[in-house]
Amino acid sequence: MAEIRKFDFSKTYEEVEIAGEVYQIEFNDESMQRYLSKIDEFHSESKRLNAIDSSKLSSKEQLEVFAEIQESVKDMVETIIGQDTYTPLYEKSGQSVMGMMDLAIYLADKIGERNKKDQADRKKKYVTKKKKNVPANKNS
Repeated sequence: MAEIRKFDFSKTYEEVEIAGEVYQIEFNDESMQRYLSKIDEFHSESKRLNAIDSSKLSSKEQLEVFAEIQESVKDMVETIIGQDTYTPLYEKSGQSVMGMMDLAIYLADKIGERNKKDQADRKKKYVTKKKKNVPANKNS
């Protein structure tokens, strides 16, 4: 009787606990593309907003910049852990945009770590298999 080999797919998500609630971060191809695009956008927007000299702005303009920051953070968080997750987490953060920005950076780091790990794992498997299949050089 022939031996049957078994293959199982690994899960395409990771669970993270944020303020006592468990959220799933999906790591399928479509989600990763969306996350990486959103992280780039968030980084660019953060650089733009940080370059603004708020001391030269009126109080109304400062509030507008604050609203832009809050919207950028909200968009980042909800892209990664799901729609309608920002407001309850904002409440749990003590209504702190800075706390939510820390969360957005944590999530971006999590995505980056997973992306690097996946690339390293694939590279390791490919290089290892490739070396095993390469015949020894007889001229050495």
